[in-house]
Amino acid sequence: MEQMLDRFIDGYTRTYLFALKEIDQAIEEVEIDGKRISTEQFFVLRELKRAGEGVSATELSNRLNVNKSAITAKIKNLTEKGFLLRTQNKEDKRAVILKMSASGLEIFQECEQQMKRLINRWLSLFGKENSEKLMTLYDQLVETVIDGEMQGGRH
Repeated sequence: MEQMLDRFIDGYTRTYLFALKEIDQAIEEVEIDGKRISTEQFFVLRELKRAGEGVSATELSNRLNVNKSAITAKIKNLTEKGFLLRTQNKEDKRAVILKMSASGLEIFQECEQQMKRLINRWLSLFGKENSEKLMTLYDQLVETVIDGEMQGGRH
């Protein structure tokens, strides 16, 4: 069992570091009006896109599984660049709702296309059958480990 754990950790570390570097480079290539975003900021925009109508900072931090202070700087930076809009919640005047601006949507879509090109290249190298197997295992990982840990309060 120890050998399997070491193998998993080694493989995960190599994959994570390689993917992170490649993704960072792909995201950094995108520029809108002379402005760029980080990979973490891209994931903030991606979650806002998934949320649809806009969310509070607290909801966004929960959706991204990070503490609120970790998301605050990213929100501030994206707002200063004009990629995020902060609007007052109609039901609770003290609360702020975050939405993507038009330029935020534009940079998000460009970054998303870069990500898709990158992932498509990797999956092409891996082959269709192996890619499908990987996605099946990935779905199982998300369902059993990630969702299970989050529902159990361990995160």
